[in-house]
Amino acid sequence: MKKYNLGNLVSDDEIDLFASSDMIKEFDLEKESQQKQFIFDTLFFFIDSNSHIKKLMNLYLSHNNLQNQAILAAHGGSDGYRWLYADGEKLRPVQTWINRNDGNYGTLLLCCCNSGAHEIRSRKSAILVPNQDYSGERQYRSEVQIELYLPKIGYVSDLTEEYCRERILENPHKSI
Repeated sequence: MKKYNLGNLVSDDEIDLFASSDMIKEFDLEKESQQKQFIFDTLFFFIDSNSHIKKLMNLYLSHNNLQNQAILAAHGGSDGYRWLYADGEKLRPVQTWINRNDGNYGTLLLCCCNSGAHEIRSRKSAILVPNQDYSGERQYRSEVQIELYLPKIGYVSDLTEEYCRERILENPHKSI
């Protein structure tokens, strides 16, 4: 796993990209131009193409004084019980990566296949997560959705958006 700090080159927030060796090779991420393109694509597919998610996530982040983003870019899978990501030859639990980065970033984006539709949790960070095997192409064809997880609220859907907005606003500047 290699960490790239992209500063605020592609958004107002600082962005750190945590990429597995497979993803570095597959997307040629040693090159800064490829890192930027990967970030642009990820932000588009995870945030910009989901306007209801973007509004609610930004509201959560501003009311909890959270900023910056981290992206986990790795191939994912499941052992039947846990969501795992490939880190070289080792498989590691996605939840462990979340726990290590929770609160250090306002948003965690999990660019990692979730074939077992595993659920995750966090105490502070908002998390954007695919609900099954992920690729930008699959999302474009509506074969996979990106879900927003907010601490102490849970997963957000179009149906619960107004409820979540009220929960965030009732406790400004406090983690809900």
